[in-house]
Amino acid sequence: MSEPPGSQAKRDDAARLLRGAAQRRAVEAEDLFLPERMRLSERERLTARALLGRLVRTIEDELRAALADRFNAHEALHAALASAHVEIAGPAFDGSAALEDAELVSLLLRRSEEHRLFLPAQRNGERLQALIADPDSEIAAHAMAVLVARSRRLDRFQEPILARTELPAELQHRLVWTVAATLRAYMVGAHQIDPAAADLALGQAAAGLIAGYDEGDGLEARCNRLAQLLHGARRLDGAAIADFIAEGTLPLFLAGLSAATGVGYSAVWDLLREPGGRGPVFLLKAAGLSRQEAGSVLLLLAWQPDDDRLIRQIDLFDALRDGEAAQALSLWSLDSAYRDAVLRLDRPRHGL
Repeated sequence: MSEPPGSQAKRDDAARLLRGAAQRRAVEAEDLFLPERMRLSERERLTARALLGRLVRTIEDELRAALADRFNAHEALHAALASAHVEIAGPAFDGSAALEDAELVSLLLRRSEEHRLFLPAQRNGERLQALIADPDSEIAAHAMAVLVARSRRLDRFQEPILARTELPAELQHRLVWTVAATLRAYMVGAHQIDPAAADLALGQAAAGLIAGYDEGDGLEARCNRLAQLLHGARRLDGAAIADFIAEGTLPLFLAGLSAATGVGYSAVWDLLREPGGRGPVFLLKAAGLSRQEAGSVLLLLAWQPDDDRLIRQIDLFDALRDGEAAQALSLWSLDSAYRDAVLRLDRPRHGL
């Protein structure tokens, strides 16, 4: 028995409506019961989304420029690739799980927090300026490298920029290929380009972007090198670490804590974001900050005023004995794959 015209489309519309309603309910339920301390602020959400949009567009533009040259014989595709008004990757990601990358989300939030701390403190750079004038030429050169790299993090309107060259190598690799996949879908679906030809062109364009990448030239890598130098010279004390964040240079603050505690850079960020507020206390205690220095840092890290939380954190700082903080951080000093395995084993399997 044949179906009336349009019945399949109606059935698809019904299923689509059902999925949409179910997704909405799931999001509402998750948001309603999420503890306040786990929620992102509106500023964090807006800044992170803006950074991601600009980052994806930058990668897309570089790939599109390479593709436009290769497909100039296909007039419609060439015109679309060369037009700034034709959006391809951005709309393709809307509602997709393609960009749900925990490492990427963490990086976006870190850049958002860096921007929040830098704007009110950008006139206060005495510690970094002093290091630029340091009699130790190696320290001075690395401090200048940090200053130069930091200057590239804002556009002319003082808005944050996240270039793909600031991404960790593996993350940049994943993101470039993800954007390339959206361009493939567009080329094959909207312009009937032979899939093999699209794959060959995209493969060469993406490989060209990735080949010229130097992870060691970003701000975070430069901050890590400077912090390690200061630590090796026994000049990375609590006052220096507290000054780094007071002057709005979050990457140098994270690098300082990493060098002082032996905890990896990304792990330091995860600990600072620990929702119970204990992670920052253990880090600051292990890094050797004084009570006053720790209090000033904890106050700066608070994205909204919370006197009760700050009092609890200072009480914990006072109660910690020498060595207790370092002992609590021992797991965080090891490889992240080990921590992930410990976490997976700690989760009970359903049905057992």
